[in-house]
Amino acid sequence: MKAHIIMHESFEAPGAIKTWCDKNNVDITYTRLYEEDKLPKSTNDFEILFVMGGPQSPATTKEECPYFDAKAES
Repeated sequence: MKAHIIMHESFEAPGAIKTWCDKNNVDITYTRLYEEDKLPKSTNDFEILFVMGGPQSPATTKEECPYFDAKAES
């Protein structure tokens, strides 16, 4: 099984998610938006998606947070 984690900020960590994945032999890939990683092109590459919170909201503008795009993540 494969999981993917989207992280918005450098202070976010997968914590218990990574522990659970490790215990259940789930492979993890990451998108670190704060490092300008690109979102996965297809959801066919994983069975589970975790989206870390971050301080953003759907109303956050590109000027406030250039790497956050609520539409692209939906």
